[in-house]
Amino acid sequence: MDDSRSNLRRYLMLISLCFYIQSSYGAGDSNSNISREEDMEIERQLKILNKPPVKTIVNKHGDIIDCIDIFKQPAFDHPLLKDHKFQMEPNFNGEGKTSKIGSSEASRTPWLEFKLPREMCPPRTVPIRRTMKRELILGSKYRKEKTRPNNLETLAPMSHHFVSLEPTEGKKYYGGQVAIGIHNPTVSPEQFTQAQMWIQDGPEAEKISIEIGWAVYPELFGDNITRIFSYWTEQKSGNWWLSIDREMIGYWPNELFTHLAHDASLVRYGGIAGAVSGIPSASVGNGNLPSISFSIKQSGWMNEMKVYNESGLPVFFDFYKVYKKQDTTADCYNLNYIFSNYNKFNAIKYGGPGGSNCS
Repeated sequence: MDDSRSNLRRYLMLISLCFYIQSSYGAGDSNSNISREEDMEIERQLKILNKPPVKTIVNKHGDIIDCIDIFKQPAFDHPLLKDHKFQMEPNFNGEGKTSKIGSSEASRTPWLEFKLPREMCPPRTVPIRRTMKRELILGSKYRKEKTRPNNLETLAPMSHHFVSLEPTEGKKYYGGQVAIGIHNPTVSPEQFTQAQMWIQDGPEAEKISIEIGWAVYPELFGDNITRIFSYWTEQKSGNWWLSIDREMIGYWPNELFTHLAHDASLVRYGGIAGAVSGIPSASVGNGNLPSISFSIKQSGWMNEMKVYNESGLPVFFDFYKVYKKQDTTADCYNLNYIFSNYNKFNAIKYGGPGGSNCS
């Protein structure tokens, strides 16, 4: 991807109740065998999830985007949202003006894999990617696999390795921010690769992980496109807001949240990749191991890494109090941390070829 388009900022404000969210969820073909009863249940779910659209748009990738009335979107079918009061925009904004949900400005967003190049959803509607049957079949499989402790680091269950950097200040964190260089590495149908920020809390056995970044994940999304996910929460309502380049896309109501009730104990930045059993791990970043030079764009990169304080403001963490974490060899994936205390700058260079180098 052209570097002029690759500096896409991510914001995640973690202030009230929150939980693990999978954003931009989709899937490829699934070979799972299902019973007649399961098939009937999936058909029932499809009728519930896919509401009658006001307008339908097919994007350049073939995704079907339905424009759904804001107040009839499937999220409000959840029993916990029976008395929910809909919010058009966040009460708190730490990074400048943002658009409201369903506004004409929000419909012009030039990002994300479901980009609508010349068409927009009408005002007071929201674009929702139509759920396909194969996605519900694969989603059922993933929900079962997600209960295994070793699968909590990724969007879906596969063997994986990672490399990351985390502040070690011992403070409470109320969110995170990072600018991520976007790449489109070659990934086989049995592999995945991600670059992201994690916001985490809870004991190891019950750890909640909220993730933000990009992924190439053929089995999950059904293609080799780089897919982006990002979300944050704001002070007064505690809702989880999805925001990209200051555009407010929507939120997950706080009535649904359980863990990370007030803050987080851990923020991490890095990459993760893997594959099904017996297949070598995919590359991370752009596939290059980071060099020792100060130039950040030779490999995968992230900069402007910040955390949100209790006042709702993004601030740099202590440049000297960080910890590099990885679970594989340095010739598989590696990470170099660079910073300038004088210029108030920090960045990580990360990545690697994966493959047989991983152990």
